[in-house]
Amino acid sequence: MISVYIGSTSEYSGKGMIAIGLGLKMQAQGLKIGYIKPFAKSLEIHVESIKEVLSLKEPIESMCPVILTHDLFMQAMNDKVKSLEEKASSAFEKISKGKDAVLIGGAGNLADGSMLGISGIKITKLFKAKVLLVERYKDSSTIDDILSAKDYFGKNLKGIILNFVPANGIDYVQKTIVPFLKNKGIDVFGIFPEEPILNSISVDEAREALNGDIICAKEKTNELIERLSIGAMDVDSAMRYFRKMPNKAVITGAHRTDIHLAALETSTRCLILTGGQMPNNIIIGRAENAGIPIMIVKDDTLSTVEKIERAIAMLHLSGKNKIEKARQMFEERFEYDLFMKKLK
Repeated sequence: MISVYIGSTSEYSGKGMIAIGLGLKMQAQGLKIGYIKPFAKSLEIHVESIKEVLSLKEPIESMCPVILTHDLFMQAMNDKVKSLEEKASSAFEKISKGKDAVLIGGAGNLADGSMLGISGIKITKLFKAKVLLVERYKDSSTIDDILSAKDYFGKNLKGIILNFVPANGIDYVQKTIVPFLKNKGIDVFGIFPEEPILNSISVDEAREALNGDIICAKEKTNELIERLSIGAMDVDSAMRYFRKMPNKAVITGAHRTDIHLAALETSTRCLILTGGQMPNNIIIGRAENAGIPIMIVKDDTLSTVEKIERAIAMLHLSGKNKIEKARQMFEERFEYDLFMKKLK
């Protein structure tokens, strides 16, 4: 039985989407797959999505055995936490029974869970897992993080995926970064570009993250928001800018009727109005006719942007379009045969 730890040195690197892509590929090759996320900071919607997409039968309690509640945190602070290694190991044993491979989802980063004795580094040793790192490519600091992980894991680090690489940087990464890492004994199994569909969130998911109210076009809340725009400029500039940004959410105040009208005349998925104020009835009527939801939120614009960006960064694995795009990208860009060879 193969066990693969899918981890990262930083949060929101796309580990869940990679787990889905790898799991689907393994299943297509006839392998029986299990998935476990031994530690999570909250009840993971990712785990539920992975369970559904990979058609896994085990209960969520086994797939995500340790969740950091307030009570558990306080027990840890008072040094009263009983061994969680046994709980994680028991869940892993159930998940791995009858499987050819078990994918182990890492928490936000490799250190998460350290205070409970179940960090990513400890989990890989406990489950004798091979390591696949998924890194959100930023700059030279990403390379430093990868090399540090190599020092931790040694030969158990089988390779990496570089994720969210800007389209104009793929050639540079391929010709410069990949050979450098190869010389350091680190294989790059895939370079995944930024993809708007994968880095998106539905209108309804945004509403939940913002605790907002949808006041019109409620039947369109399953549409995906791929970009954000803050409506703080003059209307002429806004119109030019909005026309260049398809499938966006426009975030602005309820008093900016000129911005509302400009947004409604372009490819807009949702109009998010801050400050808890309602727009006038003309705007509501036009939005309803255009099939563009208006969301009312109580926060100011800055807080709204921060909340929705965090929600987008979490990359909820929902929607057939997202899953199919992930499968397609994985098929095209992941060196599966090389990866499987390195696991032996």
